[in-house]
Amino acid sequence: MIIERRNSFIKSYWIKIGGGVAGSYGGTGNHYIINLTTLTGANNSHLEFNAGIFLLYYHDNTFDNYIGPTAAVGYRFQKPNGYFVFRTGIGIPDAVYLSLGFCF
Repeated sequence: MIIERRNSFIKSYWIKIGGGVAGSYGGTGNHYIINLTTLTGANNSHLEFNAGIFLLYYHDNTFDNYIGPTAAVGYRFQKPNGYFVFRTGIGIPDAVYLSLGFCF
């Protein structure tokens, strides 16, 4: 979390950085992502907005490397100071997403 606001519609701002293995149509490589995430709500239920960029890097030169936008809107269930997180929503490039996890 980079900013927390108590008296506004957007309650907190977060930076999300990630990466992983990418594979599509026979090509293999990695993907990297950086997002700005905002959350509304002060209790368990939050509206979540994400915007940022991602990089698809192919090791075997099967495809050109690609940099593109990310954007998403979704629902997030997480109790204040809680560890369990449930998220669902729609976005680019994810299309529809559903995730369960733990926050630490």
